[in-house]
Amino acid sequence: MTKHEIKINDLREKARGMGYRVRDDFWSAPIERVAFASNGAGPSKWPKSVRWFISFLLRRFTIVFVMHDWEFENSDGTISSWLMVNYNMLKNMELILDTKYRKWFQKIRYAFWYKRAIGAFIAVMTDDCFNTWIESTGNVFPDSEEFKKVNK
Repeated sequence: MTKHEIKINDLREKARGMGYRVRDDFWSAPIERVAFASNGAGPSKWPKSVRWFISFLLRRFTIVFVMHDWEFENSDGTISSWLMVNYNMLKNMELILDTKYRKWFQKIRYAFWYKRAIGAFIAVMTDDCFNTWIESTGNVFPDSEEFKKVNK
């Protein structure tokens, strides 16, 4: 196994049984496929250095981005699945924070990380991310720029 595969496998094993919202096949898929789908935070078209920096800023949620990438990669291409994958990402980030920062005196840390979680969620709900999802799934929707170009 590569270093990346070992890291992803360790994260997946630590996350097993924690109640994350993710496709069932995430837990049984070959680690090579899960690692291949995982590129950190941000779309693969971004430079690796930018994805590394964003991933560093959101490092508390690394396993969530692995899950998000897996679900994104294996999406059925419908808008409802795109919304569900992004909603799952937010709920999984909240699960991490609820588990890690339970005590009253940890609420400042919770708020610090929650602001980042909300920022990540808002980012994945943008038109740019939607268009990236369309490109990766090959779907063309009537309100997309690609559809408008083809059907002028």
